[in-house]
Amino acid sequence: MITDDDVKYVIVQAGGKGTRMGQYAQNRPKCLVPINDIPMIINTLNTYKNKDVIIITDHLADVLEKYLKLFYKGHNYWIVRTTESGTAGGMKKAVSFIPDDESFILTWADLFFEEEAKFSFNTDLLVGLSNTFKCRWSLKDRKFVNESSTDEGVAGFFVFKDKSKFKDLTIEKSLVRGFLTDNYTEKDIDSFYMSGCFEVGEKEKYEEILANKITHRFFNKVEMDDKRVYKSCIIPEYDNVHQNEKSWYKAIGGRLKNIPTIHSINPLIMDRIRGKHAWEISENKSTIISNYCDTLDSLHALGISKGSAGECMDVYFTKAWKRVYEVAPLLKHLNQPVIRINGKDCLNPIYDLSVYEDSVSGIVNDDDYHIIHGDPSFSNSLVDDDNKIWLIDPRGSFGDTKIYGDRRYDWAKFYYSAAGNYDSMNSKKFKVTIGDIPDVELEIDSNGYEEYGDMILERSGMSRREMDLIHANLWLSLTGYVKEDVEAALFSFYMGTYIWSTRAIT
Repeated sequence: MITDDDVKYVIVQAGGKGTRMGQYAQNRPKCLVPINDIPMIINTLNTYKNKDVIIITDHLADVLEKYLKLFYKGHNYWIVRTTESGTAGGMKKAVSFIPDDESFILTWADLFFEEEAKFSFNTDLLVGLSNTFKCRWSLKDRKFVNESSTDEGVAGFFVFKDKSKFKDLTIEKSLVRGFLTDNYTEKDIDSFYMSGCFEVGEKEKYEEILANKITHRFFNKVEMDDKRVYKSCIIPEYDNVHQNEKSWYKAIGGRLKNIPTIHSINPLIMDRIRGKHAWEISENKSTIISNYCDTLDSLHALGISKGSAGECMDVYFTKAWKRVYEVAPLLKHLNQPVIRINGKDCLNPIYDLSVYEDSVSGIVNDDDYHIIHGDPSFSNSLVDDDNKIWLIDPRGSFGDTKIYGDRRYDWAKFYYSAAGNYDSMNSKKFKVTIGDIPDVELEIDSNGYEEYGDMILERSGMSRREMDLIHANLWLSLTGYVKEDVEAALFSFYMGTYIWSTRAIT
């Protein structure tokens, strides 16, 4: 009897161009598409951290290798590159790394595991079945049937007693249609129903997952009843962020009408606000933007402290280029002085940091700090039925300073959300098309508020240059912050470059 604990090897079939995933796998292999902010292949590696994992890859294999070297800290994997197509592609080479008489798992890369599969069997092949998602193949009476099913579907998870039959593997047909059907009879096969996993192989399924994604920070636990919200931190290394939020609410006290009533700081309990995000509202947009501006003015008027030009430089320059460098190997054309973006030749701010530094230094000063929110985007605020603005999820810091900071940062964050469509990044409603020459096309869905950019700029009291420089910085800083999503990192870098070159320094 072989159990899950006995299996020491896992093969992940991560080949294929990912065309069914559409723009979500345009610049990365589909196994790097993130689910709940974790790339699928990282999740599989974490699930099988105590086993040796062999990853078969072809399309954009270099992106996968670079990503794992950068962001996966384990050493329990190796890569098998192949030019063979289909689900059988690369399998012969992959099984050559597995010792004779050793059992092993084969799984498709687009399975997302919420827990490790538990099983036991004493046949040549164990087939994982699903009755929770639709599969293209079925297993009926221990025979593979080319018929889709949501009751006894072949999930793309197999456990082999050993590799002895793989000497007969051919790649003319898919693995199930060819090798498995031809070499495993009813007496060779057993099956079990998988739990705690789902398949993410198509664009429509991924968009369904995105639509149902939780909107609060991943390290928070948020519970609600009809009247109140209860927040706590569930990941210890992020407790400082939660503490900053609590300190901010405590500092505001009852002085701002645009935050929920706080009933307790420890634990954090507040009124539940019945509202929508601004991008969900199609009417009274001018009023909504005006109310946002009034809210920021009221917040910033609550208190001042001594400012720091050095800290502004750290936030507006140093953080940005360091964030870009975190994902540098993944950024195509990063080493080019000029990148053509949306039809315009753009100077690359990272190519010559001294030029970028000079541009930012022209807007930093020792002006007073004010109490700021730190991230007043549409994602971190709600609009109620009376068009009143409610600020939630404060960052509560600016650089190393708590509660206070450069008020321009709040205004730029608001502008970045309304005129820059930042929130469409969170919902993955963007596309990056990259040519072999330094030529990039960026597309992002509208939040519906771009036309109010000038209104926000006027109310902020900032110059156009100040706004554009900080706006560009926000996109560049986002590059490394969204490192779990290669497409988002690429978009952020190119958008920051585009704004910096075409608006901020012209």
